[in-house]
Amino acid sequence: MRLVQFVSLFRGGEKAQMSTRSGEFVTLRDLRNEVGNDAARLFYVMRSNDQHLDFDLELATAARTTTRCTTFSTRMRGSRA
Repeated sequence: MRLVQFVSLFRGGEKAQMSTRSGEFVTLRDLRNEVGNDAARLFYVMRSNDQHLDFDLELATAARTTTRCTTFSTRMRGSRA
C-alpha cells in the first residue's frame, strides 16, 4: 500500500531535519502515537498519494481534538434519532 511519496514534518512551524543515514527519522507508528490514528489518517487522505505532504504536528494535534469532538457529537446526534 502506497501512502505518500514524500512527507515533510513540521514541529513548531519549522521543518524537522531527518536523515535515515544518521538514524534521525520519525516512523509512521511514532507519528500515530503522537497525534492519534484519526488525525494521521485525515492528513494522509487529504492529499493524493503522488503529491508532496507537509505534515504539521500542531495542526494534526488540533485535528485530533476536533475529530474526537466531531465524532462524539455525531454519535450523540445519531443516538437521539
